Amino acid sequence: MSGSAVPEDFLFDPERLRRYVNGEDGKFDKIAANLPSNLVLRPLQLSDHSRSYMGLLAEHTKAPAVSFERFQERFNLMKAYGNIYYIIVIEDTSQNKIVATGTLEIEHKFIHSLSLRGRLEEIVVHQEDKDYRYTDGNLASIILEVLTTLGKVLGCYKITLESEDHLLDFYGKLGYKAEKGQNYMAVRYFD
Repeated sequence: MSGSAVPEDFLFDPERLRRYVNGEDGKFDKIAANLPSNLVLRPLQLSDHSRSYMGLLAEHTKAPAVSFERFQERFNLMKAYGNIYYIIVIEDTSQNKIVATGTLEIEHKFIHSLSLRGRLEEIVVHQEDKDYRYTDGNLASIILEVLTTLGKVLGCYKITLESEDHLLDFYGKLGYKAEKGQNYMAVRYFD
């Protein structure tokens, strides 16, 4: 984390998340204050392996169960990169379970005057919690709002995400739009 100490169990410093997203208008504190007392918004922790983090990801894509040791290896690798992976979660402390997550990955570019590009990935809300509402949105909206704000504060010239067709309107309401002439293509080597 480039010179700052990060609490050992966290992917990145929770105070940094709060400070960056708060900005001048106190956005993070407002979001956190409006969540029910059993829901906590914070960076991914190593101990989230035991809070069904991988199970949550498996609701979205292929994410087979992995041992704690393998989870720890990947967690420590991502943490060692510093300033690239920002994974946040919402924990339901009454169930000791992660109910929502999202990842902001920062790509360091040569273009746009050595700029940063953000990529949002793995925005997942536990299926049982899909109907949960938070003032004007839901847990996915909260995750997106926090990660988008974080990317802006970190200096990203743009933040992109890949979307399934049925989610285009949802992302559009949060300010994301398809850019003319931009397409997503892939070469997949395995599932």
